[in-house]
Amino acid sequence: MMTQYKDFRDKPFPEKPQASDFYDSCALVTTKDEAGRYFKKLVDFVVENYDQDRIEVEKIQRSNIGYYAGYLDRETQLRIYDLFDVDHPIFGRKQPTADEAFQMGKDSAAGKSIEQIREEFLGKDDDND
Repeated sequence: MMTQYKDFRDKPFPEKPQASDFYDSCALVTTKDEAGRYFKKLVDFVVENYDQDRIEVEKIQRSNIGYYAGYLDRETQLRIYDLFDVDHPIFGRKQPTADEAFQMGKDSAAGKSIEQIREEFLGKDDDND
């Protein structure tokens, strides 16, 4: 069964967008140029409609795109990571097992910082390609 993504690459975002309205389109992007244009469109929309600082919005949107990609099939994840120059905010580009991901959730709930969880999972060199 083919996944149906919402496609807002060439049309305006809805007035009250949901997360999928922003991030589904990332799975449809096929080139670096297209990724750059779509990222700019996304950042521009958030800055203009939510009165936020561009630098902070760019940082947050890169993290959000990486997080979103983590829910997709491995091939699509890696394509998004490469085209948008992002990675998952916790897992990097490494694929955790279900047990590893569950343990990281437990560690976070117990008060361990996301930075510490990421470092422990990826290693200090953060080489996770």
